Amino acid sequence: MKIYETIIILNPNTSEEEVENIIESFKGSIEALKSEIVNLEKWGRRNLAFEVKKQRQGFFVLMHLRANNEAVDELARRCRITENVLRQQTICITEKQLDDHLRDKVRRSREAVEAAETGEEAHEVAQNTDASDADGSADDQKTEDERTESDTE
Repeated sequence: MKIYETIIILNPNTSEEEVENIIESFKGSIEALKSEIVNLEKWGRRNLAFEVKKQRQGFFVLMHLRANNEAVDELARRCRITENVLRQQTICITEKQLDDHLRDKVRRSREAVEAAETGEEAHEVAQNTDASDADGSADDQKTEDERTESDTE
């Protein structure tokens, strides 16, 4: 079986419950055809580059499938007949591309955990930086005023 990457863009007005139901129906049809979903990511609402079916935003879902041609065709068919699907695209990828994506996903999640753990320290540093910027901005303003006066003389 080949590996496929599918991005599905749903109507942004779709509720979380409806998104879950749509994804579950897609999963069921894929698994019924002896294929599997290797990775599923809900990217959430994002702006579109251009209007699609009079929508400027969409709810993005990324799926990586290990599937046969029948399963990919069935997924495309179900996307066409599901009202809340704005667009979908499926491409064939290599095992290496899938591994790279999954490795990056793990790295990003580790970085997010580390940022959450050090969030308090970063917040304190940001406050200290803001306080010094407030003092420095007045000095910068004086310097700008002095430059203006010297230019006019």
